[in-house]
Amino acid sequence: MHLPFDPRELIRLAFDPRTWRAGLRALRVPSLVIAAFSCGLGVALAYRDGRGDALASILVVGVGLVLQAGVNLVNDFFEFKQRRVGDKIAHLRIFGPQRRQLEWLIFLAGLGCFAAVGPVGLFLAWRSGWPLAALGAVGFVGGYAYTGEPLNYKR
Repeated sequence: MHLPFDPRELIRLAFDPRTWRAGLRALRVPSLVIAAFSCGLGVALAYRDGRGDALASILVVGVGLVLQAGVNLVNDFFEFKQRRVGDKIAHLRIFGPQRRQLEWLIFLAGLGCFAAVGPVGLFLAWRSGWPLAALGAVGFVGGYAYTGEPLNYKR
């Protein structure tokens, strides 16, 4: 099986400070407020109704932030590939094959975020019931499909 990226190059890039700057840009940090607010509102409503739970509250907000970060990273990868956005990191002077590797690293980091929230989401669903699991599954698909192929509902 031929991978579209070179794992050794990805490891090398992971230690390049320019990669960290590019990744921070791809994270779209200001948009993380959306996840913090949405999840925080749910937590506040649970406490208002007398059903607040400190562990669940921390996990929900944490998972929400990590999932939003994953969506942003995957979104950045697909938008760049589809030429929907300009080159936001040209000033870092990463071009050609190295740039393609960087894009794959950003994409894989996004998938890593998705993978990280999966077990926590299943734990929360186990505690709360199957409707939360269904909502989580829709969230995963929606997060990827925002700009990801073949669904790409942003198009």
